[in-house]
This record gives sequence, C-alpha cells and structure tokens, in this order.
Amino acid sequence: MKNSISPPILLPKLPTSWIVPSVQWLGLIWLLWLGGTITFPLLAISWNWSWIELLLLVSAYSCLMVASYTYVMRYRNKLLSQYQQQIAEYRLQFSKYQKQLNSIPPLQTQTEELIDYKCRCQLLANLMLKRVSPIG
Repeated sequence: MKNSISPPILLPKLPTSWIVPSVQWLGLIWLLWLGGTITFPLLAISWNWSWIELLLLVSAYSCLMVASYTYVMRYRNKLLSQYQQQIAEYRLQFSKYQKQLNSIPPLQTQTEELIDYKCRCQLLANLMLKRVSPIG
C-alpha cells in the first residue's frame, strides 16, 4: 500500500462576472446625439447665429457624442474580451480538474487493499500471540 500523500484536487473557481455596459447605453448616446442635432440648430436660428456658427456647434457636439460612443464601445468590448479569456482559462482548468479526477484509482480497489492489509496484520498478530513458528 502506498504511503504517499497527493495534493488535494481543488475545483477551479468560476470567474467573477463583470458589470459590462449594456447596448442600451449606446442607444442612449445615439438618442442624445439625435436630440442635440435637432435642438442646437433650432436654438442657433432663434439666437440669430450664422450658418458657420451653427455648423461649428453641431460638429463640436457630434464630435463629443462620437467620443463618448467610442469610449463606451471600447470599454464594453475590452471587458467582454477579458471575461471571455477568463472563461477560456476556467474551461482549461476544469478539463485539468476532470483529468485529475479520472486519474484517481477507484475507491473499491483501495478498500480491497486495506482489507487485505488488515487481514495480513491480523494473521501476523495471531502468529505472534501463539508463538507459532512460521516455518511449521
């Protein structure tokens, strides 16, 4: 019987789910852009601004909205790719865990070895108690 102690086999932890900005945020940014491109020209006309000032205002607002949209989109894609990478690592660790579990010998074999070992010890103890010579 083997007396070596193997390290415990631990189940890998699931990756923590991250809070990913939803697609609704992107839709909200688009709606804000649409509302601004309609509202700002109306305000500029009511304030008697020239067409150049109107175009500058709308283009600056559009640039601001594009920057916020790309920031949210990149942040979302970055978080999703990191989470997918963690899931792939978890699957790899889980497959290693399953291989380790499959490499463990069945429990029945170990109990049979233990019973055989106990029987031998009992027979040896009986021999020593009776002081019987093992040769005969």
